Amino acid sequence: MASHSDNTLARPAPRQQRSGARGGERRPAGAEPLALLRALQQSLEPAVVVDVFARRLHEHYGVEGVAFDHPEHGCNWGTASRPAFATRLQLDDTALGRLALYRQRAFDARERSELDVLAELLAQPLHNAVRHASLQKQAFEDGLTRLLNRQALDRMLPRELAAAERQGHELAVVMIDLDFLKPINDLWGHAAGDRALQTVAEAINAALRQSDLAFRVGGDEFLLLLPATGATGAATVVARIRQALARMAAQPDSVPHPGMQGDTLAFSAGIAVSAPGVTAEQLVQQADQAMYRAKRAGRNRDRTAAPPRVRHHATPDFTADRAAARLARR
Repeated sequence: MASHSDNTLARPAPRQQRSGARGGERRPAGAEPLALLRALQQSLEPAVVVDVFARRLHEHYGVEGVAFDHPEHGCNWGTASRPAFATRLQLDDTALGRLALYRQRAFDARERSELDVLAELLAQPLHNAVRHASLQKQAFEDGLTRLLNRQALDRMLPRELAAAERQGHELAVVMIDLDFLKPINDLWGHAAGDRALQTVAEAINAALRQSDLAFRVGGDEFLLLLPATGATGAATVVARIRQALARMAAQPDSVPHPGMQGDTLAFSAGIAVSAPGVTAEQLVQQADQAMYRAKRAGRNRDRTAAPPRVRHHATPDFTADRAAARLARR
């Protein structure tokens, strides 16, 4: 992509300072665009790259809002109103998305010319960030259900548990296992089974808060992490999932196969709640055991693990922060 070096973020210098050795030719851009480019290259998170870009434009152009439209990694900064400037970001033959800048007054011709150049500066760092974020998402996302996967759980559960202990909150873990996936596969084929898993994932997403996390950890097993939630709150979430599945079963277009009945997507659930000294592995094991108790009790129900008896250990160093797992949640 071609770039122009005669536009800067700073105010234009007087003409005699901008003229070079060849008469009217302008001097190449000074340190300001280079400094911006270096700042944009410091992060591989699209939201951070856009934030750096937006703050610089706010400082030099009075930009009040910035929006980057992207199917998976779009982000916004500031206040959105009527866009005063918009452009399609592109790197070589790759379309990145639409960039819109918001300001109460329109940009003049000189400003628009400079913003075109700055948008070109943004393209490469933003392309790198979007590509990295997409790879991260693929690494931690289940391809069928779009929930997080077991690799993400192994990374995030210890941090969630550490945060709960540090803040003095409970963390509920819910293990969910479909009761009749094998009969679905046998009767209607694996495509119907896949659709059944997707339907359950949709019901789970409909029942969760923004702070909750959902994972597909096995063929027909799902696990939920519910921060600041006890056993009663977790049971309420499980009930909401059942209600969402019942609503879907009442809609013919939502059922994975026309021959399915409303209870075909039944599941058993086990609930375990964190306690001081309980490790992440123990918490998952407790939820898993409670889930099998629900199955033995007749399926399509949930059971809660008894509070564990643990020996107290020295308090570990909880330095991990929830923000460290931000990419994995997307």
